Amino acid sequence: MGLPDTACVVYRLSQAAYRPLFETVWGQQAFDITWPHDVERICSTPAGAAVFGGSATPLHLTQVGRDRANATYDQYALSITAYERPADVSAFSSKFDAYLASTYTLTEHEQRGYELFLGKAQCNTCHLDGTENSQTRITAANAASLAPLFTDLTSANLGLPRNPQNPFYFQNVADAFGFTPNAAGPDFTDLGVGLFLRSASGTNATAQLRSVAQQAEAAQIIDGPTLESATDHSAILRWTTNTRGGPAVHYGAVQYGTDPQHLKQTAKSPNRWNTNLPYVRYRVRIDDLQPSTTYCYAVDIVRADGTSIGV
Repeated sequence: MGLPDTACVVYRLSQAAYRPLFETVWGQQAFDITWPHDVERICSTPAGAAVFGGSATPLHLTQVGRDRANATYDQYALSITAYERPADVSAFSSKFDAYLASTYTLTEHEQRGYELFLGKAQCNTCHLDGTENSQTRITAANAASLAPLFTDLTSANLGLPRNPQNPFYFQNVADAFGFTPNAAGPDFTDLGVGLFLRSASGTNATAQLRSVAQQAEAAQIIDGPTLESATDHSAILRWTTNTRGGPAVHYGAVQYGTDPQHLKQTAKSPNRWNTNLPYVRYRVRIDDLQPSTTYCYAVDIVRADGTSIGV
């Protein structure tokens, strides 16, 4: 959230519409804290602002107030945990869960992938799936967990090179609050989990693979496609979509041909999502067209490998 002090989370909770419900669960004392006169100003200033001088607790509370804020902060975390635990939020209802519960049989293709995951590739050495790292067929009777998270909750250095296009390497200029996210610029070295583990060079948390195959909804066309310009041998098509998630660099693509049932030719142009804008505009040029010929086309958004993102 970018708040400068964990006590600011508690202060914001005390202003929330659901404060009475929180107090019903945790007691009236949860927000019995004497806030300093400048609490709003401090909690409205993002963490890391120069005015805080590096302090992680810029709110000046009494020891009793700080202890109570810490306790309420922990209760807030427990509340989120309790919310996420029930089946209507964490359903564990994927095909793999059904497979572990012996209510679904993997297809041949799925079985081969799973055997690779827990065998030769040794993926579940770190992305724990409730099974052992072997070729043994797992059933509900011998699985260690029927609700695996696919992570060992640790961190490791995989030896991957840095990504020089990571925007963090260029955030070496102070913002309006005097906060410089990365003073080292391109010379920054992560000593472990974003500097949290400073003695474990280059380690990153083992990502959980739950829902890894899920994709965001396809982008929606909000304008076009339109023929922007044309000559005897070329044309430029333009269309606009809403902004959505997906790979930052992707391509606007046009499949075209003279037979609407067989659009065998493709033209594409690179583009990039900008989440600061509500829309993305695509322009794709098609060359080598034949004059006096009717062409049919369909537009799409694709990844670098040509697979469709959807539109």
